[in-house]
Amino acid sequence: MRYTADTTGGNSGSPIIDEATGEAVGIHSHGGCSSSGGNNNGTSFFNTALWNAIDTGGTPPPPPPVTELENNVPVTNLSATQGNDVNYTMEVPAGASDISFQISGGSGDADLYVRFGAAPTDSTYDCRPYRNGNSESCTGTDTGGTYYVRVKAYSTFSGVSLVGSYSDGNPPPPPACDVQESFESGLGGWTTGGSCSTGTFISGSPTEVVNGGVTTQVGGAQNGSNALFTQPNSSAGRDDVDGGECTATSPVYSVSSTSDVSLHYFHGQRDAGDDSGDGFNLEVSLNGGSYASLVSIGDVTSNAVWTQESFTANTGDTVQFRVRVADAAGAGDLIEAGIDNLQICRQ
Repeated sequence: MRYTADTTGGNSGSPIIDEATGEAVGIHSHGGCSSSGGNNNGTSFFNTALWNAIDTGGTPPPPPPVTELENNVPVTNLSATQGNDVNYTMEVPAGASDISFQISGGSGDADLYVRFGAAPTDSTYDCRPYRNGNSESCTGTDTGGTYYVRVKAYSTFSGVSLVGSYSDGNPPPPPACDVQESFESGLGGWTTGGSCSTGTFISGSPTEVVNGGVTTQVGGAQNGSNALFTQPNSSAGRDDVDGGECTATSPVYSVSSTSDVSLHYFHGQRDAGDDSGDGFNLEVSLNGGSYASLVSIGDVTSNAVWTQESFTANTGDTVQFRVRVADAAGAGDLIEAGIDNLQICRQ
């Protein structure tokens, strides 16, 4: 609504009409003057309808949203049109060091503003590199409070990444697992040997073998791409375990805290009851002692399937595994075995 003072004598008492609603929102009040002169006096009153009429549109717009940054966790794909910005905060604990903020990537031209304790403005900030492009960084030294970070569009930008980071001086927590071995990069320190003439343990991806209705070798690793298994068959009866015992022995693993120890194995054997020397053994030695049996399978028909074996090891223990798979003197046996996904992880 637009209105100016009306000094025309004789208009006192006439209404002021809001054209949008037709409502009388005010009234001309005499100011003590007439068409022939007089004193200039004023009167006033409060009219809610008048204030509603001149209201330009309700409450003021909210401030731009502010999102909290996590230490060393990038936020990506930021964008803003020219003159606008995106805003973040990051809480930095007392005693932290190596405090930094960085933008990178994308297109357009973004400017980085950083301030400790309060939001930066165009003219008030602790750091503003003000460079062309989107590669800018700021460092900080204040700790025990909040950093405010603003990324403003000098020209429209998109696809920009922002990361804030600091070091809190505390050592990183110990890994959840002392050992995670899936033989993806070879034997993983295991040694192989034995008296067998074929079937030595190797690292690779096993191919399923079925003969006489019996699965003697699984298809694929239990975890990832590779496993440790007896040399793969190119045909039934070829390169399986023959002529004695094939062995695989692990390194000695140290246990930093009470842990769950688990290992997956498979054993496949077609022929049963023809030779008492055939079989499979998974064994463990704790703290340098004698090997004890975890799994023992004799001269029986066995379909190969990945199977988990597990136990608990205590803080300070050492653990060493040995796998033995044997084809004794009897002819015609088809025998395979493998292990994968060894883990020693804190409880």
